[in-house]
Amino acid sequence: MYDMKRKNRETTTHKRRTRGASLLALCLCILLGLFMTACAPSGDDGTEASADAGSAAPHQDTIKGTAIDKWQDSYLISERDNEPHPVKVRFTSIDTDQAAVQEQIDAYNVSATGQMIPALDDPQYVYHIAHYEVSFPSDYPDGDYGITQVAPQFSICDGDGDDVITVGNTNYSGLTQTFEIGYQPRGYDFHAGDTYEGAIVYVMVNGYDGYRIVETAPAAGGEEEPHYYLTH
Repeated sequence: MYDMKRKNRETTTHKRRTRGASLLALCLCILLGLFMTACAPSGDDGTEASADAGSAAPHQDTIKGTAIDKWQDSYLISERDNEPHPVKVRFTSIDTDQAAVQEQIDAYNVSATGQMIPALDDPQYVYHIAHYEVSFPSDYPDGDYGITQVAPQFSICDGDGDDVITVGNTNYSGLTQTFEIGYQPRGYDFHAGDTYEGAIVYVMVNGYDGYRIVETAPAAGGEEEPHYYLTH
């Protein structure tokens, strides 16, 4: 849910860290347990992969998506009237360099309260961090305390829009979840006309970049509409 207040100056970009993020690492721990037992390649350590030795057909990416730095028309639910209203969304960068990613994770872990983002034990998996922006128009419905819920709902899919990531002949499941680590407004500091700068962290197969980021956007009549974003 989202809410925007008019701003009588130029559009500004706000960053503010949400600190009540204990659910983040809790979900991450559950996720890590899931893919470490169900998605990793077969080995003596008991991990198990879904490898289709007989299906060597090349994987075709059919979902094109919106390119990095290109704006996508979208909708968010306003807290004021609980209805979808237009916004614009774009991804600005995808961090895959593990030194840069770890620096951001360390900064988040230092500032966050409660649980933190755990380290990955299996070298075949890495964290990626995607940075994005949400631009709220000046006429977006606003509440008395501005906007506090500004982050769209994102997930990960493969190039065909499937939940299972296919790399070579191996299928990896359990890698769809993303977790917001951006600086979210806390009230009275974000209004209509402002732009939110967010960031999501997620687990990915090391060396793979053929996936898509999916935004599940609200639509009229209570429906949902997927928006796909390219990652390279």
